Amino acid sequence: MSYEYLDISEVNQKLQKLTEWQVETCFTDDGDISFQLYIMFRSGDRSAQPYRIGTLPLETPLSSMIAFANVCKFYYELGLDDSIKTSKLDT
Repeated sequence: MSYEYLDISEVNQKLQKLTEWQVETCFTDDGDISFQLYIMFRSGDRSAQPYRIGTLPLETPLSSMIAFANVCKFYYELGLDDSIKTSKLDT
């Protein structure tokens, strides 16, 4: 997908349908344009402020961003589940 002709709000609409992520464009230290990546909600708290995750190259396909988000969510939930199991063992 070429983002040159796509409004960033369209990217975010598509991204937010399937993930809790949002992107903004930014300039890197080298002067290149890239995506600034944010997670909008953490732990189901929809009132939380967006949290900056990192930067992705502008060439990153939307499908890759969605895949990254799903992998991150899986590992977050896996760690959360593991911490709940561990805390139950401690009691």
